[in-house]
Amino acid sequence: MLWACLHFPLLALETIARGGPGRAPLAVAAGDTRPRIIALNAAAARAGVRPGMAVAGALALAPGLDVHPPRPQAEAQMV
Repeated sequence: MLWACLHFPLLALETIARGGPGRAPLAVAAGDTRPRIIALNAAAARAGVRPGMAVAGALALAPGLDVHPPRPQAEAQMV
């Protein structure tokens, strides 16, 4: 029996960005009561946003940050 393990760390972000130019800060956040950033593009990183950061803190660093929830169905279709 053969097994393969694939790791796509930016898949959540890529389902939202869809190959766009990525000039505007963009992030994906998950969590019920206190959502945290799970993926972000280079523009958000340049603004100081980091994975694991609370959305409120990320918005304080990058007021124009576009935050989206994960889209598991879209991720499943892309793989």
